[in-house]
Amino acid sequence: EGVLSIPGAQGGALRQRLYDLEPSQRDQAARQICGQFVPGLNLAAAAFPGLEQDGAPLRMEFSGDVPGFVRRSGADAGARLNLPELGLAQNLGPEARKRPFAFRSSLRTRVRVSLETGAAWSVEYAPRPQRAERPGFLYAFAVDAQLRALSVERVLVLRGCEISAAEFPGFLSRLREAEQQEKRA
Repeated sequence: EGVLSIPGAQGGALRQRLYDLEPSQRDQAARQICGQFVPGLNLAAAAFPGLEQDGAPLRMEFSGDVPGFVRRSGADAGARLNLPELGLAQNLGPEARKRPFAFRSSLRTRVRVSLETGAAWSVEYAPRPQRAERPGFLYAFAVDAQLRALSVERVLVLRGCEISAAEFPGFLSRLREAEQQEKRA
């Protein structure tokens, strides 16, 4: 089960589109939205609490299962959280640059995924937390690992970020390292 919140203008616009749909169409929309954030999810139920409330952020509560999520045997036994990939290292442009990298827009994302194992399983591995910060850029990957629970949260903020051509390859290298650590979650 999970909760998806989309605040701000983007969430408000999507909330209005969902409000205008018939209930059967909302179910289909919930399946499409969940498919973007939880690959392979067989959606059992979804609700949009507060959908009729003006100015409320979009909130979707959902439940379901992901076949094959837990691998029960072999060297690869266990489960991966499968965070949606950012792909920053490959999408920000080539390493070799003649001009500085300049991101003039504003982008903010936050993803939090939690897993409770139940009595039969335990958390034996957790990825390392990561943090990269500079003017106009913040990437934070926080990890909270307990015996029977694992929670990870990724925050990305890009706002008026400028990086010189000489610094850019090192910046991309650090992003690649962080994204590799995320894949271990």
